[in-house]
Amino acid sequence: MADNHGYGFNVLYLRRFYRLHGLLFPNWKSLNTVLMVLLVILSGLEQWLALYVGLISGGYYKVLGDQDWSGFQTTTLDATLKIMAMVITKSFRVYVTNVMTVGWRRSLTMALHQMYFARIRYYRLNVLDESGLDNPDQRITADVSLLCQSYGSIIADLIVVPFTISYYTYSAYTRAGPAGPTGMFLFFLVSTLINKVLMSPVVRLTVEQERREGDFRFKHVTVRTHAESLAFHKSARVESVKSDEKLWKLCQTQQSLFNRQLALDLATNTFSYMGSIASFLVIAIPIFSGVYDDLSPSDLARAVSENAFVCMYLVFQFTKLVQMASTVSRLAGVTHRIGEMTEVLIHMNRTFHSQGRKSSDNSEDEEHDHLVEVLPDQNPESLVKSSHSLVLEHVNLVTPKSRTVLVQNLSLNLDLGSNLLIVGQSSAGKSSLLRVIAGLWPLDRGVIQRNLSDLDVFFLPQQPFFTDGTLREQIVYPLQVVGTHIDPQESLDLLNILEEVGLGDLPRRCGGSLDSDPKWSWYDKLSPGEMQRLAFIRLFFHGPKMAFLDESTSALSLDLEDLLYKKCVEKNIALVSVGHRETLRQYHDQVLTIGLPEGQWTLESIPH
Repeated sequence: MADNHGYGFNVLYLRRFYRLHGLLFPNWKSLNTVLMVLLVILSGLEQWLALYVGLISGGYYKVLGDQDWSGFQTTTLDATLKIMAMVITKSFRVYVTNVMTVGWRRSLTMALHQMYFARIRYYRLNVLDESGLDNPDQRITADVSLLCQSYGSIIADLIVVPFTISYYTYSAYTRAGPAGPTGMFLFFLVSTLINKVLMSPVVRLTVEQERREGDFRFKHVTVRTHAESLAFHKSARVESVKSDEKLWKLCQTQQSLFNRQLALDLATNTFSYMGSIASFLVIAIPIFSGVYDDLSPSDLARAVSENAFVCMYLVFQFTKLVQMASTVSRLAGVTHRIGEMTEVLIHMNRTFHSQGRKSSDNSEDEEHDHLVEVLPDQNPESLVKSSHSLVLEHVNLVTPKSRTVLVQNLSLNLDLGSNLLIVGQSSAGKSSLLRVIAGLWPLDRGVIQRNLSDLDVFFLPQQPFFTDGTLREQIVYPLQVVGTHIDPQESLDLLNILEEVGLGDLPRRCGGSLDSDPKWSWYDKLSPGEMQRLAFIRLFFHGPKMAFLDESTSALSLDLEDLLYKKCVEKNIALVSVGHRETLRQYHDQVLTIGLPEGQWTLESIPH
């Protein structure tokens, strides 16, 4: 269960922060680990160069005080080389940090995807709310992004600040006399104009990145909103892949942004560090023209300059620590949220087999890998294997949260070739019974035995789910369209069935073909009736032995309902239908009425 009482900068935060490093750095040979080592090297080199760059002014005071023209030329060349080395080192240190931040986000988010989409945990978090965890989608998207960016902005300082503070504290102790350089208006005007030119592509890519952020967040909002439909379809694998694709496009955009930012950083850092010698270049003119012949001795000027740098740099290091506090506070907040989510997902995995379920294997990729559900105190091996396709024995239907009993002691057998109609008042538990059969809800009592593989069973939920992509992808869902080779006969069959159910113009509306990506939300473009017809085409494509239909023709006319049900009969699909219309009785052999007082039910044959 989620618990917010431990939030804060405390031992729990440090523990969670430490554990997340196992996801940020998967192993010693990972790219993130290599980049981290490179970052440590660049950070150390940057501080080493910073010391020599900071002492440049002392050399200028010396040569200017001595009016040494040859020494001035040598000092300027030496200073320029040191500054360019500093500019390149710092720019690449920032670049490596940014690349590592992208790698962190990719590694952490894909690890969360793997846990989130396994064993319908996305359904249990968003619909059943077993843990009380708020906004899983927000944690996976925005919180992970904020964590990686916040950590990336301070990690270099975390590495070097303790050492620089120690060194400059000692150095300042042995020195005295603060001083500092001045700036020049023209110098900064030139730098502003150049930076303006370099900023344009960065701004464009920043807007593109925000759009990708929105696409990625919307993908997870879609999973959250339609978690039940996804669970019925057993489509965690395809949605995980599609979510990873959104993530990959986002990370590619971020990488492009940081590539452009490198040029901007080179320019800004060049002007930043050249500013440290700009004042000396300006003051050289009056000095060499004899205006300042009464200056203090050169050695004293040099000492004052060096002492000023040491003291100012020490203050700068302490200032960075103070400024780091707000970043660390944001980092702690998102670390708690992401760490809490990983703990809940791991806990769900450990308790998966403790809810009265017998698993057929241990694969993390299986959506519903139990064909038999039993009471915890029953021995599943002692059950007599039934020859029926679907068996329910003494099943109690209970809502997971409120523990309201909807149906008691339900028993029935269903064979292929026999169709069952489930009826009852609203909220009687008709859809809930399908949830229990599908494995979405835990079984409170009784036995459910399904002697059909997942490929032989198909669910059409009340709200059909449509993923992003082409019309063909909607029809074959939850399968994926792989490769570019398309069977012409398959395309012809799909076009014919679309025409037969009144959706012949849909390929044209999608861009001209089954494989044109309209880049729209299908829920915004299709009417409820069109969505139900497209869901039936999906059913016909997969051709299962048994289909569970939950109010699947409620938005259709009687003529279309008759057409679709007769099509199911032609394809020898056994039907378990939930519905209210009297016209549905003609397509079924039995009717199960639930929602009677005290959880009672009746099962009757339908005469034809």
